[in-house]
Amino acid sequence: MNRRKTASILSLAFLCAVSVASIAQTTRSNAPSEAGVVSPDASRQPAAIVGRVKSEDPAANLRGVVVVLHRDGRPVARTVTNDKGEFRFLGIRPGPFALTAAKPEVGGGIARGVAKPGEPTRVQIELKKRG
Repeated sequence: MNRRKTASILSLAFLCAVSVASIAQTTRSNAPSEAGVVSPDASRQPAAIVGRVKSEDPAANLRGVVVVLHRDGRPVARTVTNDKGEFRFLGIRPGPFALTAAKPEVGGGIARGVAKPGEPTRVQIELKKRG
């Protein structure tokens, strides 16, 4: 084999190796920190939290309530409610959690629970105005 062909083959092999490493790094860096990996082992399956906020005021607008998922006392994810006051966190790590929900004109509330792998955990948060 001549030098040119050898150099071309080596260059092509190097580019392939760099591309594979780059794709692997991108896949790891884009994975959400709370996402679980689906596995036959049930304890490694992701969990989900689905819920609804309610208010002591039946006329309250429940759209846009901010719901924050906390783990070990730290916020790890957030979402906002739809027109019906519904929210969800999908593909999260199973285990204990706390949720806080608040909207200035409606009030705030807290819920705690344990997200189980492979099944949705249902939560309802009662929003109450402060003092």
